[in-house]
Amino acid sequence: MSWNPPGQGTKKREAMPASAFLDSKNKKYPYKVKRNGKWVPSKAGLQAAKSRAAQQHKTALVKKADNIMARNFGKSKK
Repeated sequence: MSWNPPGQGTKKREAMPASAFLDSKNKKYPYKVKRNGKWVPSKAGLQAAKSRAAQQHKTALVKKADNIMARNFGKSKK
């Protein structure tokens, strides 16, 4: 499945709950999708968010992504 989150500053992105982002305070690094009325983690979204956080040296967010990955999709491969 591909990952195509709403762009920054769009109404769709602003409507997403803070819990749909790795950095919920700043609404950055989205990783959840809405399925059947619920916000659930997307494996592709989580991998993309983790990769972007790593590029920007956000180690706490990378660890958070690893924990979410393990909890929802099994152990992540490093």
